[in-house]
Amino acid sequence: SPTSKPSDKPSPKPTTPEPSAKPTTKPSPAPTSSPTVETGMFCRPEKDIEVSHGGFEWNETYAGAECLLKTTENANNIALVDANTSNVSLSVTFMQSSNTTYQVSAIMLRSSNDGGYDQSSWCMGQERLICEVQVRDFSKVKLEFLECASDDETEFYEGELVSFNQNEWYTQKMSAIGGELKCELYDSSENLVQSIIANSSDYSQSLKDLDHVGFGAYGKDYFFRSYD
Repeated sequence: SPTSKPSDKPSPKPTTPEPSAKPTTKPSPAPTSSPTVETGMFCRPEKDIEVSHGGFEWNETYAGAECLLKTTENANNIALVDANTSNVSLSVTFMQSSNTTYQVSAIMLRSSNDGGYDQSSWCMGQERLICEVQVRDFSKVKLEFLECASDDETEFYEGELVSFNQNEWYTQKMSAIGGELKCELYDSSENLVQSIIANSSDYSQSLKDLDHVGFGAYGKDYFFRSYD
């Protein structure tokens, strides 16, 4: 009688069910999925964008961001976006890479398709109001308003030079509401870098017949992440 009782109880319970199923599924997927910091909106060509001058490449990768739009010619690279209202605003997020040797990008509002204007500037034969981001020495920046209303582009307002960094994302915003033009530049932390405003007495064009807005840069290796 002393041998039969202790042998039944210790063997079946401690071995299989609890330790194996739960701890294996959680640690693996999370750390591997995000090598790129930003994803742009230019993974493939869009029907809403018309390349009017110069050249662009879609689905580019640079500085930890993918699906970018890159300028490809040492000329005025201009993309037009449809707009159907007289109160127009455009916001563009861009980067001046350290690969470029040029220092100018721009947002433009086109008011008509009249010919005769300078074909080598932002005007490209059309009446336009332009907000230009003018970088100096790759380390300073200012905003400038230009218009194409004769046979050349004319500057009619500019800001002061402030600090600027290559290989950093900036967002430029331009709006035309009533007769007021506003242009703003924000850094990657959404801090306002500079803002300029002009009224209808500062320029000669009408804003009533805007049918496109556009953006672009002079020279290769500017990158655009998004527009709105």
